[in-house]
Amino acid sequence: SKQSVEAIEGSAQASAKRLANTITTSLSDFTDMVQMWISFVLLLTFAYGHIFKYHPRCPEAAERDCVLLNEKLGCLIRGPHETVRLCLQWKQNCTVYFERYCSSVTRNLYCHQRGPLCVCLCCRKSGENNPIACKGRS
Repeated sequence: SKQSVEAIEGSAQASAKRLANTITTSLSDFTDMVQMWISFVLLLTFAYGHIFKYHPRCPEAAERDCVLLNEKLGCLIRGPHETVRLCLQWKQNCTVYFERYCSSVTRNLYCHQRGPLCVCLCCRKSGENNPIACKGRS
């Protein structure tokens, strides 16, 4: 009887250890998965923000030139090989100013201003064959 109680206790302890190991492994896998998704979301957020807020066709040197004139740099990216770049007065609205360059039933204009830089994208409503950051915006 004493041996059977010890055997049951030993079996219960072994089962508890297996259960604890399973829970630990599951938590570890879950933590790894959460960390992977967080990393993915952060990378995607950085990539999206970087692509939209900076573009080589709107260089910092041009931005500095406009700032020296007490103006902001307006940059309209119309396509892969066409960029309209000019200094605008601070009070000028980039969207209103660049509408004349991107006015069409088949195009949308998206602008983002940060400090002395205003970047506008002229996108086809289909989102195809556009320079950057236009997909999913129509």
